[in-house]
Amino acid sequence: MVRKKAPQQKTPEQLAQQKAFGERIRELREAKGWSQEHSADECGLDRSHMGEIERGEVDPQWTTIFRIIRGLGMKPGDMFDVLFEKPLAPAPAPTTAPAAVPQGG
Repeated sequence: MVRKKAPQQKTPEQLAQQKAFGERIRELREAKGWSQEHSADECGLDRSHMGEIERGEVDPQWTTIFRIIRGLGMKPGDMFDVLFEKPLAPAPAPTTAPAAVPQGG
């Protein structure tokens, strides 16, 4: 039996990178005048998955990133150069419910 590792909590910086990547994909798609559905078709992805990537909700695998680069007719540098030119906006910290404080008797 193979056990899967539990997903690690992402740091605010990782979440910001994921969001910046998604925003960059959206910028490139909109510059071509493409709908999200058309872009997903060109990249060989499901439209809902493309939406998750653009919103920064998922961290795409390298194979998916390359499909997007090719589908948009870009070079890898076109995709990533801009991401390193501007500082990342910090992603909001994940919210968690405060721990229950035991009441003294």
